[in-house]
Amino acid sequence: MRLCVLLCAVVGLCAAPGSVSGADRSCGDLRQFYTGKGFTLEGVPLTEISATAERKNSPLTGRNLQQNQNQALYERPFAMNGSDGAHTQKRNTRADTGSDLRNADWCRFGCLSAQHIRRGWLTCQDELRVIHLFTVIHLNVEKFPPLLLTQIIFDADITKYMLQPEAKHGEHLRMCPQGPTCCTIAMEGNLAGLSAQETEGLIREAGRSLQATFNNLHRSFDTYFTELHGQSERMLQEVLSPLGPLYSQNVRLFAELYADLRQYYRGSALHLEENLSEFWSQLLERTFKASAPTEVNLSEDYLECVAKQQETLRPFGDIPRDIKTKVIRSFVTARSFVQGLLVSSDVIRKVSQVSLADECTKALMKLVYCPHCRGLASVQPCSNYCSNVMKGCLANQADLDPVWQALIDTMIQVASSFSTEPSLDVVLSSIPMRIYEAVHHLQQNMDTFTAKVFQTCGSPGEPGTGTPNAHEQKKKSGSLTAYEFKPSPTAGLRLEIQVSDLSSKLRDMRQYWVQLPVALCSKLAAESNSQDNCWNGMTKARYLPGVMGDGLANQINNPEVDLDITKPIMKIRQQIMELKIMSNRLKDALEGKDVDFQDASEDISGSGSGMCLSGQCARNRPGLYAYAPETKPVGGAPTPRIGVCNLPLLLPFTVLLLQR
Repeated sequence: MRLCVLLCAVVGLCAAPGSVSGADRSCGDLRQFYTGKGFTLEGVPLTEISATAERKNSPLTGRNLQQNQNQALYERPFAMNGSDGAHTQKRNTRADTGSDLRNADWCRFGCLSAQHIRRGWLTCQDELRVIHLFTVIHLNVEKFPPLLLTQIIFDADITKYMLQPEAKHGEHLRMCPQGPTCCTIAMEGNLAGLSAQETEGLIREAGRSLQATFNNLHRSFDTYFTELHGQSERMLQEVLSPLGPLYSQNVRLFAELYADLRQYYRGSALHLEENLSEFWSQLLERTFKASAPTEVNLSEDYLECVAKQQETLRPFGDIPRDIKTKVIRSFVTARSFVQGLLVSSDVIRKVSQVSLADECTKALMKLVYCPHCRGLASVQPCSNYCSNVMKGCLANQADLDPVWQALIDTMIQVASSFSTEPSLDVVLSSIPMRIYEAVHHLQQNMDTFTAKVFQTCGSPGEPGTGTPNAHEQKKKSGSLTAYEFKPSPTAGLRLEIQVSDLSSKLRDMRQYWVQLPVALCSKLAAESNSQDNCWNGMTKARYLPGVMGDGLANQINNPEVDLDITKPIMKIRQQIMELKIMSNRLKDALEGKDVDFQDASEDISGSGSGMCLSGQCARNRPGLYAYAPETKPVGGAPTPRIGVCNLPLLLPFTVLLLQR
């Protein structure tokens, strides 16, 4: 009688529908999904399991509900005929059932009702095998006093099954909630690694997309600016050729000016203001030399003296100062803007490569794949639940947001400054004409300038010898005043389109770091109208906790990701500093200050990020002296030094100081 009651209870338990049953709960879906992710079926159960741990060398699986009755074998441990050793006996299921149970029709106990069979858990053959095993155990109960048999589970090849001790449901899992599960420990570990790998892939994909946008903006602006620069350089010959030998004999001087401007834009560390001043000094020397009589030999020292009169006598009028202010402002802002685009892209690349923390991996496993282990593959995570997980995983990245938005806002201001009068296209296109006007102004006033130079530097030859040639040059160039610069009517429109496109796309990137969790959850979480039937981390129900704020400090009470807010990721902190530095440089550029990118160029070019444009990396700015200046005493005083004979006199004072 005791055996009958035990069998009825066990068979009823086995036949009753478990927690994985139902239309939306199936371990079969997990098996198909698991293999689809590249894993094998070794050790994967057919149905839910409940055990504290996997039996060594024999992975736990589950009740085989769909086994082939003709091929299924079972394996039962028991002692036969009083033998102390365990003996494993394998028999064909049908033959074994017919021989051992010929005198017992267990269906008469009501345990094997049609209702149990219709539930799909156990066929009659399955239940008979369960009864057979318990019969064997009952007859040998003295051999197994501590063993309480409550379930049948099958090993990895799905053709054998064995007995396991009683255990709490799903207690062996480390990340998923406790309860009936379709996963083993090995499966949980594999899926946890997969969840982190897939999420990191999504983060990198989003980063690459944003990098591509920055690269496109850089390519578009760089093409536009380079074309403006090239058009201005090509206009030199058209505008300056009427100057005659003054232009034809000094083509290299003008070419070097444009080469310096190009290198500065590309990131070279040359000092733009000094280079422009040097250009006007050389142009003054050569213009003055061209106006002097051919028989007068002007020495280098005399020409250098002439060049030094540029600031005091202002032979070119206000044109050098005016063009210097406008050109420096245009090139400083253009170079800073390009550097800002490249630095932003590089920050995205580096931050997107930061690996997720172990705490995040556990939270992602619970979010993404624990529903699969519970047989709820079709149930999506609740949106607020997903938000808390992603905000916790990307807490350090979200700390980029304030400085990132500040940088984007400053870059938009810089882009808008390109169309502010005088606009970028007008400044570059007017350089040749402004040079022509400066030379013409000097030639018109050469007599006055020459007289003042003679007063300061002395006469290079006979008095008055420079006057005839100066008048001759003035006559030659007098007809050139009618030339007027007329910018292309389409240039302004193209600049407006360029600035509008830059500003619009930069605004779209402004909240990237705080919108990244939202973007990731849009691919994972359930829709807003399904918040009562979504995965909340434990079961299929509404998610009750509120959504955390952005940033590491706001994750102190995050219920999903356990973070130490006192230990930020240093690699991300370094990128925050890079953004701050770049933002300050852009602000300086808006004020027309020459920005030195030497440090940034060295750091970024060394990282292999492609910051060197067109193969030209920033050069170190030359120092004021080729060698360190010697510090000599004033007035030839001897260098003070302590003689060897004076050392004994200092010894007592040293001892006294040490005693104090």
